[in-house]
Amino acid sequence: IPRFRDQKISSAVRQYFGEDAVLPCWQHQELHVSRLVRHAISHAEGKETSDLQRVAHGIRVTGKERLLNVFPEDVRKLLRRVENAAMRLVLSAK
Repeated sequence: IPRFRDQKISSAVRQYFGEDAVLPCWQHQELHVSRLVRHAISHAEGKETSDLQRVAHGIRVTGKERLLNVFPEDVRKLLRRVENAAMRLVLSAK
C-alpha cells in the first residue's frame, strides 16, 4: 500500500505541478525520512522501525529499544525542506 500511495501522489504532483516538482516536493530523501520518523513516533512508540533503519536518517537513537530522539535542529531541517517544497508548488501553480 505505501508504494501504491507514493505512486499515486507522485502522479498527482506530476500532473498538477509538472515533472520538475516531483523530486523536491514529494520524493526528496529528507521528506521520505520525515514520513518514516512520523510513522515511528505515531505507530511504533517512538522506536526506530526497520524501514527507518534502512535509510540514513541522522536522528539520534538511544537505549536497547532504539528510541528516537528528535531535537530542535531536526525539526528546523524538516521545516526548511517543507517550506522549500511548498514554495516550489506555489510558484509552479502561478
